[in-house]
Amino acid sequence: MSDKHTLDRWDLGILYTGFDDPAMAEDLKALDGAVAAYNELAAKTEMFPHAELIGRYLAQSEAMQALTSKL
Repeated sequence: MSDKHTLDRWDLGILYTGFDDPAMAEDLKALDGAVAAYNELAAKTEMFPHAELIGRYLAQSEAMQALTSKL
């Protein structure tokens, strides 16, 4: 029965050792930066041709998705 309990638990130790892990703090700080970059891009949408704006948005979106998936 103890094997079943170990199978039901997720081990995220490969990402972070705990909520106080410095790597997690760095990723949360990076997330703040990614949100700020989105806001900056949103404020400058009129400055870019549509194709470039979409490319920039997709690049930021992929980076943000990778980071939020990890967190």
